[in-house]
Amino acid sequence: MGDPIVAVCMPFNPSSLTATAGSNGKVVLNWTDNSDNERGFELYRKCSSTGSWEKVKSAGIDRTTVSDKKDLIPDTTYSYKIRAYCRSWGLPYVYGYSDWSDCV
Repeated sequence: MGDPIVAVCMPFNPSSLTATAGSNGKVVLNWTDNSDNERGFELYRKCSSTGSWEKVKSAGIDRTTVSDKKDLIPDTTYSYKIRAYCRSWGLPYVYGYSDWSDCV
């Protein structure tokens, strides 16, 4: 017998990502969820001084807002982007990712 075929969904990318200053030094991010089949979202951040992207948050199904306060440095510019992901229901897990949102 051959290897089993595993089908993975490909969610639509989130859109309309916004970042606003929140209370207590947080950045509040909002977006539009354009998929009905995602298992969650991955939020990435880039610091102007390092220039590299790092995953800072995950958000669950149908979430459209998160806040980021992890290791933020005052008076520093940050960029954010987000993508949706799917995961197969059975082992071995296989992931499918949407395109990235626009950066803010």
